[in-house]
Order: sequence, then C-alpha cells, then structure tokens
Amino acid sequence: MKKVVIIFAFAAIGLFCQDLYSQSKYQGETSVGMAFGVSHRSDTKIVVGETIHGIRFSNYFFAGIGIAAHYYWDMSEVVMPGFLNIKGYYPLNSKFSPYASVDAGLGWKFGIGGGGGVYFSQGIGLNVKMNWIDSMNFALVFQSQDFSAKPKAITYNYILLKVGIQF
Repeated sequence: MKKVVIIFAFAAIGLFCQDLYSQSKYQGETSVGMAFGVSHRSDTKIVVGETIHGIRFSNYFFAGIGIAAHYYWDMSEVVMPGFLNIKGYYPLNSKFSPYASVDAGLGWKFGIGGGGGVYFSQGIGLNVKMNWIDSMNFALVFQSQDFSAKPKAITYNYILLKVGIQF
C-alpha cells in the first residue's frame, strides 16, 4: 500500500510541475523613476533606472534578478544594486493587474568613499496591458540602501515613483 501512495504522490507532483512549466514564460521589464529621501538626508534626490529579467510562473507570480543604477543628484555618486525580485499579481481583468513587489540584494557605491551594503525594496504597482507594447508598469516603492562607510555606517531610505515597460 505504501508503494501505491508513493507512486501516486510522485505522479501528482509531476502533473503539478508540468502544469507550472507549461504556464511559465520569460518576462523582462525596464523602468525609470525619481526617488526622494525620507531619512538621514531628506533633501536627497535620486534618479533611478533598472532592468529585471526572470520567469512569470503564472498570472499571479513572477521571480527574477535585476540590476539598477541610482544616481544621487546632490552627491554626484552612483550606486548599483544587484537584487532578486519577487512579484505577486492580482489580475482584475485582462488589462489591469495590481501587484506587490519585493527586492533584496546588495548595492555597490561608486564615488567618494566607495563601499556598499544591503539593498531592500518593497512596493505596490499597477501593470496595464497596452496595444503597442506588452504592458506598462506604474509603481510606488519604499527603498533602503545601507553603506558601510567609515567612520560609521549610513542608511538611506527613500520613496521611489517609477514607470516602465514590460516585455
């Protein structure tokens, strides 16, 4: 009896994985935005560009890796975070899909002092299907970047407004 249960369990897992594989497809996105500091230096303005590439497992779930360039306007410094991205979508209809997104990774600072540290981002957005491209994304995001600068570590927190395309 144990063998029969194990065989059925493996068959069920195989069918589930096959269904998941058949729904999976490549998804890429590129976005730009403007961020405003909310701690440490609230006057900080940051221009952001990022690209994320991964797999859309279903209408509801995406996982990928990304890289971004954050230009700190008042300090003339560039930070480049590399991160993992996870998104959960909730399709309202065939055109609109709100989503929640989380990024986690490391950021490297190029400029005076160098260094880098932990990068974290969480936000909400709206994916809108278009006729002339696959879709557009609009997002409101809270981001945090730690720097292991000497003599003490610094954390920048900021709110990011971004718009992008998904293909």
